[in-house]
Amino acid sequence: MTQACRRDYQRAQCVALSKVNISCREISTIIGEFQDRPRAGRPKKLNERNIRMLKRLVQKGERYSVGKIAIKLNDTLNSPVTSRTIINYLHRCGYEYKTKITKPFLNKNVKKNRLNWCLDYSNWTINQWKNIIFSDATCFYVIKRKNKTKIWRTKDERWKESCMHVAAAGGGGRVDFYGTITSEGTDCFRIYNENTNSDVYCDILDNYLIPTVQLYQMENNYFCQHDNSKYHLSKQTQMKFHELGVKVLKWPSKSPALNPIESLWTVIDNKLKSKSLSSVKELIEALSKAWLPITPQLCQKFVFSMPRRIQKCIAVNSTRFVRYQSQLNVARSSYQFDSAFDKFPSNENEQELGLFKHFNINELTQKRLQARDVKYLFPVQYRSYNDIISGKDCIVQARTGTGKTLAFSLPIVERLQTEISNAWGRYPRCLVLEPTRELAKQVTNDFLSIKSRLLSISTLYGGKEYSRQELSLKKGSDIVIGTPGRIKDFLNQKKLNLQQVQIIVLDEVDRMLDMGFQDDVDYIIKSIPRSQMIVFSATIPLWLKKSVSRYMSPTNKSFINLIGDSQEKTAVNVEHLSFKLNNFSKRPEVVLKLLEQYSKDINQSQAIVFCQTKHECDLLSRSNEMSSISSDVLHGNLSQRKREQVLQSFRQGQIRVLITTDVSARGLDIPQVDLVILTSPPQDWESYVHRSGRTGRAGRQGKSICVYNNDQFKQLKLIQRNANIQFTNIHPDSFHEQISMRK
Repeated sequence: MTQACRRDYQRAQCVALSKVNISCREISTIIGEFQDRPRAGRPKKLNERNIRMLKRLVQKGERYSVGKIAIKLNDTLNSPVTSRTIINYLHRCGYEYKTKITKPFLNKNVKKNRLNWCLDYSNWTINQWKNIIFSDATCFYVIKRKNKTKIWRTKDERWKESCMHVAAAGGGGRVDFYGTITSEGTDCFRIYNENTNSDVYCDILDNYLIPTVQLYQMENNYFCQHDNSKYHLSKQTQMKFHELGVKVLKWPSKSPALNPIESLWTVIDNKLKSKSLSSVKELIEALSKAWLPITPQLCQKFVFSMPRRIQKCIAVNSTRFVRYQSQLNVARSSYQFDSAFDKFPSNENEQELGLFKHFNINELTQKRLQARDVKYLFPVQYRSYNDIISGKDCIVQARTGTGKTLAFSLPIVERLQTEISNAWGRYPRCLVLEPTRELAKQVTNDFLSIKSRLLSISTLYGGKEYSRQELSLKKGSDIVIGTPGRIKDFLNQKKLNLQQVQIIVLDEVDRMLDMGFQDDVDYIIKSIPRSQMIVFSATIPLWLKKSVSRYMSPTNKSFINLIGDSQEKTAVNVEHLSFKLNNFSKRPEVVLKLLEQYSKDINQSQAIVFCQTKHECDLLSRSNEMSSISSDVLHGNLSQRKREQVLQSFRQGQIRVLITTDVSARGLDIPQVDLVILTSPPQDWESYVHRSGRTGRAGRQGKSICVYNNDQFKQLKLIQRNANIQFTNIHPDSFHEQISMRK
């Protein structure tokens, strides 16, 4: 193109663009963004082929050090690279320079036997584990073997054999240590220097095992546990057990992580690390001093952790060595677990611990609580009250129906009431995020029932007019409660200012993130200055705890777990039943029979029927069988006005049966519900926990019935195992018999 032609083209381009109000500079900028340009800066040291070669070198053989990798890699490159460059590329590829862990290697037979053992004992209760005497012998050394070898590996390769050492004894100044623990505490221990054999072990049984049984007055059905060492399995040892009349618990080989006494060795070993030992005599004295202060509470926690250890082994299919670590982080060198347990001791009289006089609660607020028939705080409320009102970041996990909403609404109201402003258009000081509209409205009602007249609340959720919610914000709000989607909309429109927010509450946070609100929640929190973060839910898995911890202070936070070591995540006063039904067409008839037979009084009490889909809800509600009962449907296809009308009618008792989807599975508190029916098992056990939690609330009794077919039986068993509950199977022929037995 000649220069004259180029000028004519540019002149025509300017005339055309002037008509659409776009400048030539903007067009040039857009064209430049799509033009292929060479990479800025110097060329990369390693290309894709070199990086693949680098990965092969790392994964080959004994996982070379950086120096060896640099030598081998530079032999193939035209221009050599430094060790620092190799380290940078390894980090980009996800490799870390870590010490090899020392664990026993597991072959296929060991894995299979251990998994079978876990499946056999997965149904054992805490009371059965109380009758076990756990024993073990270990070694301590004055000089420990230094077998630390660092390697390059990714996070997923931690348990590969090439990244591990075989567990073996070593070091200098060896002392053998034998001890036993039960749920009642520790017993005498023996320190000896001779090599362990059958004679020594039989002598230990005579002098230490039997005194343990006599000391704790254990019943005749106790078992002794020991590992599969050769002197434990010898004929002499078997005859000694027969002579003493002691039953031996079957135990899988190479499974120290399943033995709770191994956690005790970790505690003792960490106590010894703080001491400078130079002789065997000093080591024996240190061992004696470390053993004696061990409390029965700690032993009980270790023994009661057996169901969790077994479930964790089953969860990974016994494919790798399971390192059990309790909630208390017992590997710490100091005995901080004493204060952790004694802060809120187990007390039968929980009403005394929750009395209002123990807490700084305003008299007017106390009167409002008493008007709600709340005469004392429940455990989740009195255990979290001081942390929340003092400004700590909190993660609180408690079973459904235990009063979690009041646990955060009460301290927030008390805290905000100390500084009340009537200024028009004031910005909110507290933000509460809820996963659903119904839950947002219910939480608003809880706040309204205890707040003072001067505190203002705005509720923001979809399905309602923007204008009314916008007017509420313009007048000024102290507390904003809403769903993430609507709150994000107001933020984008510059109609909501969160710069003065002091408290953020994420209620039912696992459901909120499961529903796809992760990005919205991140966006909202990033628009708020550093504030107190409060997280509440009945199920808080490890991934979720790590996710929300990003928003929290690393030094001023607390984790309050009222489920504790118990594997049962559902409400403790809910009876779990199951019903097998292969004919889908008979589902309405079966649901009606279950309602009639298992609800206390279908004309007085209320029930919730959960369906998997909205279409299934509509089919069930329109069936001839359900027309004889006062029922209605609630799901996401209804308008917000209709949803609120249905829910209000159900709360007031005008509707006896609510047919719904997961939209009602979280947080809804309707005390009159004594029966929950699931037309099919949910996809995950957390959903079952929340669905069954709609009954048995605030100490009341309830029943949860799950209907399933042959294809869904495995899913039902998975829920039973992960939630650690036991389903009782029922049949229509046994309805009347079971009801008469209950009466």
